[in-house]
This record gives sequence, C-alpha cells and structure tokens, in this order.
Amino acid sequence: MIHIRPHTLRDYAILPDIDSLGMGTLNEGDLACLEEIGELLIAKGANSRFGITLLHSHFPIGDNETLVEQASAGERAFTVRPVADRADSSDDYVAINLQFDADRNDGILPMIGLEFIRSEALSDIAPVSASDASVLRDVREVLERRNYLQRFGVCLLHDTIDLKKSEMLLETCDLFTRTLHCVAAGREDQRISIGVETTWLWSTPAEAARCLRECHKTCISLHCKRTQ
Repeated sequence: MIHIRPHTLRDYAILPDIDSLGMGTLNEGDLACLEEIGELLIAKGANSRFGITLLHSHFPIGDNETLVEQASAGERAFTVRPVADRADSSDDYVAINLQFDADRNDGILPMIGLEFIRSEALSDIAPVSASDASVLRDVREVLERRNYLQRFGVCLLHDTIDLKKSEMLLETCDLFTRTLHCVAAGREDQRISIGVETTWLWSTPAEAARCLRECHKTCISLHCKRTQ
C-alpha cells in the first residue's frame, strides 16, 4: 500500500534551492545512483511510467497551498504555481512529482506529493496506486542505501503538450508571481546547455546494450526572472 500526503511549507523549506551551489553538477555518486535506478526501472518494465527528479525548490509554498501543473491554452507550454484553499479541491488533484518520506513503515510506503495536476488532465494515465508499490519500494531501497532520499524523487511520466523526441522541457521561474514556466524546446537550443537537469527517464533502443538516460527537463536557474 502507498500513502501520499500533500506537501507542507516545511517540506519545501528544507529542500535545496535550485540556485544553490552544486545543484547543477552530477557527481560520480549521483550518476551511479541514476544508473542503478534506470536499470531497475527497465528490468521492472516501469521506465515508461516513472522518471527520476532532482529534489529542489524555487520559492516558499504555504501549508494551505498546492503546487499545481496546468497547461497553457493554445500553447505548447504549461505553468506550475501554488493554488490556495487546498481543502476545497484536494480530491481533484493527482500527485505527479513525489518524494519518499524518511519515515519507514513495513505495511505502507509513505510518500510526499510535491507537485500535482488535475485528474482530468492525466487522460488515460493511472495515478500512483498500490499496484506501483513494488517498484517504488525498490527505488526507495536504492536511494536509502546510497543516502539519496533527500537528493532524488520520482515523477509520474505524462505529457500534456505533445512533446517530440527532438525536444525537452525548458523551465524558467518568475519569483514575483511564484510561477514556473515550462515550454517545449529543441535539444539543440543553446539555453539548455546552461541549465540544471532536473528530470530523467530511460529507454532501451534495440541497438543499445544498456539503458540510456535522457534528460527530460532542465531549469535555467541562473537566468530565472528575478522580479523585485
């Protein structure tokens, strides 16, 4: 069984800021951890359902707020921003970006929902449920053994803007409105080279002997819109 609780102010307050020193660098330990998880997801047949995310924050989020992804009408883009009055619409939201809770429970896998989306926007993708417990417990075991529970989380893979193979998500942040803006960008876009990789997924091409890690989202942290 899996229990997902909504994030709190403290959950985001203790995450490292995206602009903090070293966030944009993957060291040997990071790469080894990602490789092990990628191979695990491939072996479990879960690489088309889950990716791995870099745990980080951009701005404070209140206890009565929910960080929600919403597609921009008429654009191949979406925003992620805090929505107030959580209790009024909590049943409409599905967790898409999750952190493993540090607390252990042999019967229940406790997780923290860090980002959500309205259920109707997921189309035919099933929310995280008890059927995912086995693979997510295995991912947690890798992170805990490597002391990475505060470094990486998991994301439910979904696509609301018809992202192409030649594209990835490019994220910028407006601190004044506390809004993340994500747009589709070609992988040759020069802005991507200065960004911080924040989401990865894996594939197994027929010609590849090992799984391939692919960056799915990058954040232009140093170029965030710092409106005063």
